[in-house]
Amino acid sequence: PAGMTAEKIIRGLAAFRREYKGQIWLEIMLVRGVNDSPFEIQALKKAIALIKPDRVPAWAFERSVVEAQ
Repeated sequence: PAGMTAEKIIRGLAAFRREYKGQIWLEIMLVRGVNDSPFEIQALKKAIALIKPDRVPAWAFERSVVEAQ
């Protein structure tokens, strides 16, 4: 949606965490070459610290490249 940013989503999840007393799991998918750089990992760590989920399952995915024939 227009105006939606990762920062707004993270702030919203952190606000929800403060109010919601149940379990929150924050699932993360790491994709090689997309969001696995040291900068991206550091940003994810900061987001996790702000959101304070109960669990953080992380998945690694490697894109395969299909060459044109």
